[in-house]
Amino acid sequence: MTPSRLFYGFEAQAVCDPQRPLDRESLLSWIARTTIEYELPNITTILRDVGQVHRNRAVDVMRKSIDVEGLATILGEDLPVVERLRGEDLGNGSIRYLGSTIKATDLHTKFRRFAPASLGLGETPFYRASWLVRTFPVCNEGWQALRTTCDCGTAQTWASVSTTVLCEGCGEDLREVSADAVPLEAQPGLSFLADILFGEKKARATAMARLPTELAVLDPGEVYELALLLARVIDPTMANPRENVWRDEPIRLARALARAADVLPLWPDSPWLALAQAGDPRAMVPRSHPLKKLYRVLSRDYAPGIAVPVGEALDSIRRSITLDEGGPPIDLVDLNDAERILCVGKSKIRAARVAGHLECHFVIRRGEILPGYSRTELVALAATTQWPSPAVVEKQIGLPCYGVEQLCATDEISWAKAPQRTLRTGLRIDPRSIESFERSLRESAVTLEDVDDPIPLTTVMRGIGGREKPWAAVLRGLVEGRWPFALGGNGRVIREICVARGDMDAIRLIRFDRSDWHMFPFANTINQGDACDILNVPLRSRSIIERYKAGERRRAWLFNRGDVIELSGRVVTSSELCARHLLKPKTAAATVQRSKLRHLEFGFERTHAVPAFDAVLEMRRTRRAGKR
Repeated sequence: MTPSRLFYGFEAQAVCDPQRPLDRESLLSWIARTTIEYELPNITTILRDVGQVHRNRAVDVMRKSIDVEGLATILGEDLPVVERLRGEDLGNGSIRYLGSTIKATDLHTKFRRFAPASLGLGETPFYRASWLVRTFPVCNEGWQALRTTCDCGTAQTWASVSTTVLCEGCGEDLREVSADAVPLEAQPGLSFLADILFGEKKARATAMARLPTELAVLDPGEVYELALLLARVIDPTMANPRENVWRDEPIRLARALARAADVLPLWPDSPWLALAQAGDPRAMVPRSHPLKKLYRVLSRDYAPGIAVPVGEALDSIRRSITLDEGGPPIDLVDLNDAERILCVGKSKIRAARVAGHLECHFVIRRGEILPGYSRTELVALAATTQWPSPAVVEKQIGLPCYGVEQLCATDEISWAKAPQRTLRTGLRIDPRSIESFERSLRESAVTLEDVDDPIPLTTVMRGIGGREKPWAAVLRGLVEGRWPFALGGNGRVIREICVARGDMDAIRLIRFDRSDWHMFPFANTINQGDACDILNVPLRSRSIIERYKAGERRRAWLFNRGDVIELSGRVVTSSELCARHLLKPKTAAATVQRSKLRHLEFGFERTHAVPAFDAVLEMRRTRRAGKR
């Protein structure tokens, strides 16, 4: 197409007070800021006069033949500055952009990609030049995944851009829309690849210096092309990054690229190291599938962007895939044996492998890749299935199940973490740690004569209401000697503990907040024993809270944990009021009657009942003291 200014015979003129290009800004962003500043309808107003073929093809100005000199004149800038921000056509479907040779189609201009956090940096919002490279899925400044749509679903385009930061559909500020954050562990690898692909001269030289000689002599775009191949080896179920992965699963692509960056400097062992990090074991069915895919991925025909020396090395690796590399080590077992040892389904074993909780080895044999699991590791893991659950520990030491959870969360006792938690639901506790904890309690105890006016710890804890009782913190305080305690009787250790009456108030001030231990997988439901303990309802009267149960499991009532805690904040029971002041039931009942408390289903309204009960009790004590 003949540029319009030449066709119509007019000379290009610079806009008044031209906008200067910002550091790292793309050419399209610069043009868009110019049109917005002078209230032009859209960027086509400028681009059509310099050779844009179609209104919606912003790619024309980036890598097609246009009147670059006329564009520079309109923008009021020197010609080399505009040419530097464009892609230089190298033929064979390749262009040179930001100092790297990439596929021409990798320069994406159909949609306006952005990272909300980076768009909000600085006084003038602008779109980075690196955001146009679609195979790099994140922004290496704000460390967010690049997106093309607003939260309302409207795709942002260059053709109709009329404002830098507002959505074209709903008008929401694009700087405030949601975006997936790049995991911290992936950021160093991605930063390394960003420096190679479009970094400044010094940063690019530093990154290239980390590569072995065979790769350091390549064009930065060719190095990145190799990283893309390794990413597909690492994540064998991931589709071609040039298709929709960069848009639909940017974080997945970013994770694979970050791991590729770690193995890239170890060339020529990189493909095998990438294979050892292969992600989804479902790709191992049938067994030969990963190697077939690896064969295709490493093929020069499949990846024409790879340099000839690297392609020849990949050819050698591809041929070696069909060689017999010997049988698997004796200690390794296959997935069928792993299923028999662990007594769980294959899908759960695969899930543990994907999550990185269960180590998986790879053995190449006659063109097949065999997944192998360590027999020693599996046998040790299977032993944890015999560890007791919180319900068993509750009967053993006399502590509610949620109290056992608190001990696990604070690491007072040891519990089975990953991969056991991935393979089976439910908490499992190391019996040796339970014995050690019980021993430490008994060794820290003093004689009953050394405790002033002893009262059972269970009575003290029953006086705590409106929240979960802080069993773990209190027991830790006893072991550390904050409050002297004695053990009476030969029953379950928690039920034997007696503390001094004078320490009762200090113990009741202790709190346990689950949010402080957010990494621990607390159960969302509790059994009826725990519900009665939190609500201070005697177990013999458990039927009065039946209407609040959320369901049943093996004929046992289950309660929603959050609902029980919320209910305990509203209702106080006679049992709790009695324990708060160590009253006899008959005395507590008489005080309740004189307080004229409003009776709820199984207790009284806490906000009114507690102060009213305390006031009547204090009045009685004052009257008695006066008579004396």
